[in-house]
Amino acid sequence: MLGKAREHSKQKLLARSIIRTWLDLYAVKKPLDEETKKKRLRKFENHLFPHIGNFQIEDVKPKDLRITLNKIYETSADNAQRIRADLVLIFSYAVQYGYIEVNHVREMESLDLTAPKNHRPVLLLLRLPELLARIKADTGDEMTKLCLELSLHIFIRSSELRFARWDEIDFKKKQWIIPAKRNHVNGVKHSDRGSKMKEAHIIPLSDHSIRLFQEVKRLAGTSELIFPSSHSNVIFICENTFNS
Repeated sequence: MLGKAREHSKQKLLARSIIRTWLDLYAVKKPLDEETKKKRLRKFENHLFPHIGNFQIEDVKPKDLRITLNKIYETSADNAQRIRADLVLIFSYAVQYGYIEVNHVREMESLDLTAPKNHRPVLLLLRLPELLARIKADTGDEMTKLCLELSLHIFIRSSELRFARWDEIDFKKKQWIIPAKRNHVNGVKHSDRGSKMKEAHIIPLSDHSIRLFQEVKRLAGTSELIFPSSHSNVIFICENTFNS
């Protein structure tokens, strides 16, 4: 019985166990909806647990963290950066509850992660006019091109843009108010998503953005959706269309 108790205690101190416990508490404190929490956990399961999940939390050293974050970076720079930020909070939690003495991840905050060989560098500012010219000259769907161009002017998440409705745009005040939550459209997953911050978000619109929206409205016709699918004016433009 004593041996089983010790084994159980060791399991509780595994990095993956500490991370799961932290996520449960963080989800309540933040708060996170169930789907977002599941996505966060899947990210840990896919990218983090294979490297340090079976380590005792006190045995995870800076070298392990550096190797792990660089490995993750090879397949996804974005995930590496997000996981590093989460690990700072996770190890702070572990210090607070006495599982470890030092938060080694703090030493990783200024670490330059190794770029993968196929990494696509950020577009130089001087080449931005070329990008815009290529978008306009492309032979693809006009609505898709306008959607892409707008994203370069207003800097919001693709879901906030794709799931937009015309009643959110105020042409007179030159602003777009993204609500905290939108009405759900049957058959469209996550179509009720609004502002990421869970409260109304006001976006000032430049004169050029207004002209782009007016052109979109001409193409959208009577649809209540700003970016309806080319196949139906009651469902949204597909995420894959926008990303591709």
